[in-house]
Amino acid sequence: MATPKKASGKKAEAAQAQTTVTSLQDIVNAGPNGMMVAMQIANELAAAGLVEVNSAMVNAVGEIATRATQAGIDSLQAGTQAEPEIKKEPEMTSQSAPVAAAGFAIRSVAMPSSSSGKGGRNSKYPFAALEKGQSFFVPGGESKSLASTVTGANLKFSQVDPSGATRTNKKGVAVPARIQDREFCVRSIADGAEWGHTGVKGCAVFRTL
Repeated sequence: MATPKKASGKKAEAAQAQTTVTSLQDIVNAGPNGMMVAMQIANELAAAGLVEVNSAMVNAVGEIATRATQAGIDSLQAGTQAEPEIKKEPEMTSQSAPVAAAGFAIRSVAMPSSSSGKGGRNSKYPFAALEKGQSFFVPGGESKSLASTVTGANLKFSQVDPSGATRTNKKGVAVPARIQDREFCVRSIADGAEWGHTGVKGCAVFRTL
């Protein structure tokens, strides 16, 4: 597809305000038919070679037809889109032993029932060191702010189903199914006493698979 021209004035502002696309992941999930994306976001991703656009398809609010390139898909599968390399921590010798190097104490703690959010990635957290049933506590952290980090970790510790199976995403588009090698979730914690932070609010990340 051709590179689009920039929308200007009120049209561009409307596109930026109304777009629901926040990351390359959304575009990849939309599949080969692509989706309508705000000009600014589409242009930035196109400049990086992660998407291609069709300048002949622009809607009333300035969004342009966009779909992921193979390079964009590969960057997500390799965990390189907005995610630094996650270094693998040494295997734990005891489920109750803290990971001092990472700065977050890991404990086997029952997971609270409530949950919130999904979303990005950050290698400073010891995802690779967690065994199933273990967790780490982030003092003062909020589950909403960590949700994208946990989503990124789930993507990194997964692979495309080699059978070629597909699933339907939230937009009703068929996308490749993925197999989780490990799975994580985040919960709000009122008191971090179980992790050695008595009386401190925060959130904890649990490995469930």
